[in-house]
Amino acid sequence: MRRYVRHLPEKPGAKTKFRDLDRKTKQILGEQIKIEKTTLLGAFFFMVVVTLCSLATPYISKIALDNYIADGNKRGLFISTVILIVLALINWLATFYRSHLTNSATNRSISRMRENLFGHILDQSMSFFEKEKTGDIIYQL
Repeated sequence: MRRYVRHLPEKPGAKTKFRDLDRKTKQILGEQIKIEKTTLLGAFFFMVVVTLCSLATPYISKIALDNYIADGNKRGLFISTVILIVLALINWLATFYRSHLTNSATNRSISRMRENLFGHILDQSMSFFEKEKTGDIIYQL
């Protein structure tokens, strides 16, 4: 059951590093990424939007401080405040959609891999079930 990983951690729940995976496992993960590429590209787009909003916020604050507060320009300060609020809302929405897209792609991929593994286990001969411990088989699912 451990053939796809060179060294599985002894403790359950411990992290396995990508470099410890064998070629077949990396190929399976690559196939899952190809299946979910449009969803992951959408998540990447929203990640870029979040980054741009995060970079624009200090710049708008600098303009408000240097140009509008120093000169006493209330209209410019109001416009800067509205822009900062809009940027915060866009940032929040983009973060939400990025998380949603990433989580949904991950959950679908995990579900597909578990279904494939379960189907593969069902196709095994009886000698496989005699050799392998039931707990090891269930642990993999």
